[in-house]
Amino acid sequence: MSRNASFDQPDRFTVGAVGEPGERVFYLQATQAADVLTLRLEKQQVAALATYLEGVLADTGGAPTLDPSIPLALVTPIEPDWTVGSLAIGVE
Repeated sequence: MSRNASFDQPDRFTVGAVGEPGERVFYLQATQAADVLTLRLEKQQVAALATYLEGVLADTGGAPTLDPSIPLALVTPIEPDWTVGSLAIGVE
């Protein structure tokens, strides 16, 4: 769990959970071409990220149109590159 990644134009960004309620593990994945980055997060981090991104979308004119041909399920096998300790977002 120590690789570096930089996605200038990611083509997919999704969050999913694995396991039974109460025992779930949450993951965020970003992909660009064949490269997949998987982060392991806590449920509260996913909720905070979703709340923040809802605000960004509201401030910028709403949600983008989703392409139904892009699957939202996590890419398997799920092997996290990092476990997120703290989460910060920057917008340019």
